[in-house]
Amino acid sequence: MIFFEFICWQTPAVVLRFFRINDPYRLLAVLAVLAILALPFWLSSPGLLLRDLHQFIAGEAVNGGRTLYSEWFDSTPPFAAWTAALLEMCFGRHLPGWNAVGFVLLFLQAAVFGWILIVHRAYNENTYLPALVFAILGVSSFDLVRFSPELFGSLLLLLALHQLFNEIEFRQQAEDVVLRAGFLLGLATLVVFSYWVFFFFAWIALLLYAGLTFRKSVLLLTGFLLPHLVLVTVYFLLDQTQWLSLNFYAANWGWGGKWDINFKSLLVIGGVPSFFFLISIFMLHQEAHFTRYQSQLLQVMFLWLVAAGVQLTLAEARTPTTLITFFPPVTYLISYNLLLIRRKWIANVMLMAMIFGVIVSGQAVLRGYVVTDPYRQMLVKEMPSRVKAKRVMMLAEPVPGLMQVNQQAGFFYDWELSERVWNEPEMLAHALLIHRSFAKSRPDVIFDPYDRFANISGVLPNIFNRYHRDGEYWYQKQTSGIDYTR
Repeated sequence: MIFFEFICWQTPAVVLRFFRINDPYRLLAVLAVLAILALPFWLSSPGLLLRDLHQFIAGEAVNGGRTLYSEWFDSTPPFAAWTAALLEMCFGRHLPGWNAVGFVLLFLQAAVFGWILIVHRAYNENTYLPALVFAILGVSSFDLVRFSPELFGSLLLLLALHQLFNEIEFRQQAEDVVLRAGFLLGLATLVVFSYWVFFFFAWIALLLYAGLTFRKSVLLLTGFLLPHLVLVTVYFLLDQTQWLSLNFYAANWGWGGKWDINFKSLLVIGGVPSFFFLISIFMLHQEAHFTRYQSQLLQVMFLWLVAAGVQLTLAEARTPTTLITFFPPVTYLISYNLLLIRRKWIANVMLMAMIFGVIVSGQAVLRGYVVTDPYRQMLVKEMPSRVKAKRVMMLAEPVPGLMQVNQQAGFFYDWELSERVWNEPEMLAHALLIHRSFAKSRPDVIFDPYDRFANISGVLPNIFNRYHRDGEYWYQKQTSGIDYTR
């Protein structure tokens, strides 16, 4: 009994002391802790996310030879779509494979951020504690340990942050540092378009703390625009710049959408990290004594926090995963506070309380103890379908339950982008596009609840006459009545 009490009392102290040691092998322990904390989410997964299904479909479209934006009407950024295509080629629709990649990306972010803070001497001691704190924040919600474009894009943001810290710390005469920072930020916008906000964050941070010159400002902008210039050049050579501008740039420009999670659930998920974040701000204001360089890094983190808030308002779909851009500044301040506390037993208790609080709050929301079915707007709702294992074209907003058991055919996925083509099929460009869609990716079934397919009866009669209508669906005449049940 005495031995058991000793172990329980000493475990928190061992955890904090273990991760304060500057030893790269501590990252293996971070990986183990992250796996243990993520395991309950993997064992009690609520189902397929809409985001997962969208990535499956986008990957299948790209692997099927359809060119983004001109032959695949969707606003998904190109790097996100190409990454989805690579994962679809490797794993198909096998979700555990995708989730494993997401887990690795989350761990890489924790490791990279911890390494950045050590390399740039952000604290008075070199420690892997920030990597542990980042990993703890990463298990706040079950969707954070699944693959998402945000996980990939935010990793690029961290690499850009490393370049910014290099410039702030050394004020190097070499101009390639600023160019690389801009290039990484540009790549991040080709994964999550709303990350363009962080370009302005970088420019302001360098202007305030690195004596940014006009020449380096131009280099930062050049690096940022370079990936986009390459993309535009490719589409110019394909003579498809019109569709790139409409279906990617214009479609992604604007304010974001609504939250896809209940607000009460969001408060519970973010409550524990927010509580420790606010405590850290208060304690740092009261107790911390910064060097000039450390003060600059702290201010850069607050600028990042503002940029993350602006990006959140621009995000197309707001889920707990969207909040991952808040992790670096929150991790930085919480870790600073834990290292600053003189009485180590208090720091140990705070660390263990945060771990326990994050786990309990995440599981409470997932299991419906806070509100019933909190993730229903994020999940694919299964529905009985008379069409299964077919190639289906959607002439309406995509029905996730239908696409879960079928493959997307044709060029038209995002109906907001496709509607004009089908409402004006008499235009030569639209008629040619529809004809090419059926020639390249002919559907077995067309889902058409509003009878839009009939619009092409006089323009493309050869295509129209191949199908007959039955309820909300059009079936190919040679296959109608086969392999589907009412």
